[in-house]
Amino acid sequence: MDVIGDVFSNTSVISFSYLTVVLLLFGAFIIAMIEFLLLYNWCRNREKVMVEEYGSLANLLKEKQLYESEIEQMKNYAERNKNELLQLEGERELQEKIRSEILDLQQQRVAIEQKLDDKKQELASAAECILKKEKAEVEIKSLEEKLQNLQEKKGEVNVIELQLEERKKALLEYTQRIAENEIKLSTLNGKITQLEQKLQDLESHIEFLLEKKAKIQADIVPLEDIYNQIERARKDRDDLFEDIKTLKEREKKLRDYLGEYEDQESAVDNKYKGLCYGDVREFEKFSEPQTLSLNETERLSELKRNLAKSGIYFSERVIYSFHTSLKINDISPLVVLAGVSGTGKTLLPIKYAEFMGIHCLPISVQPRWDSPQDLFGFYNYIEKKYKETELIKMLVRMDDYYFKDININKYTDRLLLVLLDEMNLARIEYYFSDLLSKLELRKNVNEDNLHLATIELSMGPNCPSNLSRLWIDRNVLFVGTMNEDESTQTLSDKVLDRANVLRFGRPVSRNQYVEPTNNISSDRYLPFSAWKKLWKEVNPNSGWYKQSKEWLDAINDSISIIGRPFGYRVEDAILSYLANYPGVDTNYKNAFADQLEQKIIPKLRGLDMSDIESVNCLSNLDVIIQETEDTELTESFKKCQENARHRGMFQWHGVKRTNE
Repeated sequence: MDVIGDVFSNTSVISFSYLTVVLLLFGAFIIAMIEFLLLYNWCRNREKVMVEEYGSLANLLKEKQLYESEIEQMKNYAERNKNELLQLEGERELQEKIRSEILDLQQQRVAIEQKLDDKKQELASAAECILKKEKAEVEIKSLEEKLQNLQEKKGEVNVIELQLEERKKALLEYTQRIAENEIKLSTLNGKITQLEQKLQDLESHIEFLLEKKAKIQADIVPLEDIYNQIERARKDRDDLFEDIKTLKEREKKLRDYLGEYEDQESAVDNKYKGLCYGDVREFEKFSEPQTLSLNETERLSELKRNLAKSGIYFSERVIYSFHTSLKINDISPLVVLAGVSGTGKTLLPIKYAEFMGIHCLPISVQPRWDSPQDLFGFYNYIEKKYKETELIKMLVRMDDYYFKDININKYTDRLLLVLLDEMNLARIEYYFSDLLSKLELRKNVNEDNLHLATIELSMGPNCPSNLSRLWIDRNVLFVGTMNEDESTQTLSDKVLDRANVLRFGRPVSRNQYVEPTNNISSDRYLPFSAWKKLWKEVNPNSGWYKQSKEWLDAINDSISIIGRPFGYRVEDAILSYLANYPGVDTNYKNAFADQLEQKIIPKLRGLDMSDIESVNCLSNLDVIIQETEDTELTESFKKCQENARHRGMFQWHGVKRTNE
């Protein structure tokens, strides 16, 4: 049994070994087959690649032949260009030689001209010496003759000296008489002045009578009643003469009555403390103050929307410019709205004042205005009374320094917009120039020298100083409208330097109007203290300052050549305008373009286009205008330049900006 077990054990070992060998051989066969298949696949792929490379190689050979042909053509072209280059080089050397010879000839010509000028000067000097010599000989001969005559008349001198002494004595007597006559003349001049004043008062009264007569004549309409009205006019005239006679008698009695109190201080005070009491209903418009609930930009946008709801359309650019011009009234006290009639010049300030909560006083300027008295009133020597105007009634209530001891309500924390409608019907310098100068001085005075910037009122004799002066603070805004036609006056440089002039283009078309609403009105007033918060000082560190200052310096250098530079006043006004312009950090180019239009370009009117310096000045300014990127200003300026070339003189007509 053991033997059989060993046999079976040996047999199993041999079978396992045989199976292992078979498996190894089968694995080696499988690996060999896989390697064969991989090698076969690689060979097939390589065959395909070689076929493709053979096709690409054929194409490359064709391209090589083409490139070799082109290279041959380029070599031929380069050879031809080399010959041409050599020829051009020869010509250039010849031109350089000719240019050198020309320069030598020019230098020789300059030297010859210099010598010729020297010879001319020597010749002129020689001729002048000859003339002087001849003249000196004539003078010597004349002096010799005079000396001979003097020697002959020497004897007569003694007699003349005696007569001279007698005449000196007579002259001394005449001098004393003249001094006495001058004293008499001074007395007569005083009397003449008094008579002239009385004559002026009589002329004023006559003018009043003429106006009354004109009103009477205006009522004469039906032709059949002319005779009856003439009779009535004659009767009225007789009645007027009787009234005049009665008034003269009454005046005499009043003079006698007032003469008794002329030297009493208390009577004088009572006489003038009753001035300017007139009823001013404008201050009743607003009941209580308001606060600035919106920022400046949002408030102006709201103004534009409210104007549109009322059927009034102004561009944001116009509203910003008007608002900014009012804010800088310390250095530019006047805002002028210019343009043809019917473009909204009067409507804009009125609606602006209503929306912002500012009192507004429209004043119609008359062609006969010729003095500040037409604005502030005057003292009537016949009636012994100050003739008030609506403007003076409101200004005394906004004066924070004078008129404190009279019994009137004060409104010093309110704003007043004075609208001078058609202000250039009369010469602005006659009735507004003095006021404009005083308004400009406000920023340079304090309480110690306040009188330098106050308005002197013609209050009559013996008026206390505290009732004859008027202080106008920055809470009073002056705006004027101006129709540009043949019936109006132009603005002088003095007014242009102290004002901002906004020109209005054509009005909006009628189909843009809508039914007016009352959304523009406000029942609250804007306090002066809130208005002050909108003011901004010029900061040299602002992002817009450096570029604007460079533009201003370049412009001033350019216009200085033609003799029309601007001073520190204009420069400070422009920088102040930029500092106070809403959103100046992003809109400073628009603000600068506004000031070019309003202050700089009007100074160039009347330039002679035959002068090369004037042409260069306009060209330099045109470059800066283009840098502001204001399309309308650029086009308007170019158009004026073209017109100037044809007419020979530059005239500025402004930018006719269309309303949105």
